[in-house]
Amino acid sequence: MQKKKIQLIHNTFDIMYLIFGPVIAAVGIALFYTPAKITSGGASGVANILYNLFGFDPGIVTFFVNLPLIAVGVFVFGLKYSLKTLIGSSLLSMWVSVFGRITGYAGFLDVGEPVNILLSAIFGGVLLGTGIGITMKSGCNTGGTDIVAQTIAHYTPIAVGTVSFCFNCLVVGVSGYFIGFQPMLFSIIGMFC
Repeated sequence: MQKKKIQLIHNTFDIMYLIFGPVIAAVGIALFYTPAKITSGGASGVANILYNLFGFDPGIVTFFVNLPLIAVGVFVFGLKYSLKTLIGSSLLSMWVSVFGRITGYAGFLDVGEPVNILLSAIFGGVLLGTGIGITMKSGCNTGGTDIVAQTIAHYTPIAVGTVSFCFNCLVVGVSGYFIGFQPMLFSIIGMFC
């Protein structure tokens, strides 16, 4: 009986982590990164590039970029892993779109001021990292290059963090080409936060 209570408590916390993690990460993306043209790595970074180039909704783009990656996860890690990833990435995508549409992707800060872009990089990075960490605590993740990194780490001795860092650098580098050098530098600050 005691084991069942402990398991119930554990499951309750996992659900809370899964609900609140994507919300926190989405606030970082939709209210700080996107208005300031700051790009995170992974699928949300690709989505932010496409938003700045073509005006595509970052939440919807993130969802569709994640779908083929989740399919890879099914083959490598199984259906349970992929379902958890689908839930985490779907919640992140949904909340990015919700917060973005509420504010018109304008965020809270006047990004015409350079200090506010720096604040967006710092607070966006902290919120995004915290949200992803909380989501991972639930046993899920928010998709994107995490799946690719985990797949490569599964088949090679290369650490997940190393692969993830390389993919994130690639996405941020591409953003520098398309969006601009200054936003890329702020993106790097956000990644370190």
